[in-house]
Amino acid sequence: QIPPITPAMPDTRSMPEPAAEHHDDEHEDENIPFFRPFGKGLMEDLRTKLPWYASDFTDALNSKAVITVLYLFWGALANAVAFGALLGDNTDGYMGATETLLATAVLGMLYPLLCGQPLTI
Repeated sequence: QIPPITPAMPDTRSMPEPAAEHHDDEHEDENIPFFRPFGKGLMEDLRTKLPWYASDFTDALNSKAVITVLYLFWGALANAVAFGALLGDNTDGYMGATETLLATAVLGMLYPLLCGQPLTI
């Protein structure tokens, strides 16, 4: 289901035609196979969300979204530097703030891509 649109954020996305939905909730769990081929669920998820991928990125140019991203960036940067300094002291400089910041950045970009959702928060 698509959440309702609030007046502060107008909907500019074009929605695809909804498919016919099956509302038999009692027997829905019986149709889920116990074993599935590797990656089938990810492919189904990507196919379902594909119509909204472009708007996920263009909607991020909203001023509220940019301010939120900057707020989260500085929050993550402060933690990476603080814990990196502690790691630097405890590992005799083998791992420090630079490595912690790099790991935070790489994994922060890798996680949403592997989830199949660009805007996983």
